[in-house]
Amino acid sequence: MPLIAYFFCMIWFCVWLVSAVFVFSIGEPKPRPDYEFITEMQWDDRTRQIAFYQIFMLFWINAFILGCSQFVIGASACIWYFEVNSDTGGKGTVGRGMWWVFRYHMGSVAFGSFLIAVCQMIRFLFEYYRRKI
Repeated sequence: MPLIAYFFCMIWFCVWLVSAVFVFSIGEPKPRPDYEFITEMQWDDRTRQIAFYQIFMLFWINAFILGCSQFVIGASACIWYFEVNSDTGGKGTVGRGMWWVFRYHMGSVAFGSFLIAVCQMIRFLFEYYRRKI
């Protein structure tokens, strides 16, 4: 199950990376004041907001994918524990865990991953401003 989650995280990161290249290339190339032969992109405030929003969405979707994976693992372990001595023998626990997360608990996982993404974004902003200082 973790390999499937990592696979989806890698797909999400590749999609995010392609869109990030487009967003990060928006702006006017201007020479740096100390090195004239090196240019940097001059962003306006709107582009900077879009870049921070995109980074936040990277954190949020990544936390959501990993949260769904962790929920399925936890639900499968609980279902197996209580049904191992029954007629089913604990079979089909991963499928039922996936059904539970997408049918009943998607909002809870999304809210939890939102809180994790907010904390990660705060850490990212502090690190960004620390490097700017």
